[in-house]
Amino acid sequence: SLLIEQPSRGRVLQALVFLFCAFLADLKPVPLDESGSRSVSLAFAFILSAQILFGWQYAVLIGASCVLIPELLERKPLSRVLFNTGVYVLAAGASSLPRLVLGSPRGVSPTTLTLWSFTGSAAYTVINILLVCAAVSLARGKPFRPLFLENIRHGGPAFMTMAFLSALAVVLW
Repeated sequence: SLLIEQPSRGRVLQALVFLFCAFLADLKPVPLDESGSRSVSLAFAFILSAQILFGWQYAVLIGASCVLIPELLERKPLSRVLFNTGVYVLAAGASSLPRLVLGSPRGVSPTTLTLWSFTGSAAYTVINILLVCAAVSLARGKPFRPLFLENIRHGGPAFMTMAFLSALAVVLW
């Protein structure tokens, strides 16, 4: 639901495990090509898993924290830090839509959890790539459409692989 409940200590500790994993994953992005010019953070798998297990609130906080803290520590330009954090927040929120529409995961079959993982992954991926490509397109004066299609082609398979990992993590948790 959209309401924020008072979290239990156990739930907060469990969510912190996912935050820690997302934080570590975001520190070391995985290259998508041989040149290393494109990369993707595996933090997405932990953000998506946390969203399904704990709720949208946790996913948004984990997404924001795992980007905001490292980028501030690296002293990146504030505009870039705010943009990247915003992208993670919006994408994490979008990944929550299937769960918000269909209800709570308690007592739900592994098949349904896996479906939520893949639909949430698709929402996250589209929002993430749309926003990043829009920013790059505006900043570099490049046409949006080819940039978007190229990023979907390169990043889409990585995001779908992480959807599998998220589904596995949710079912095992």
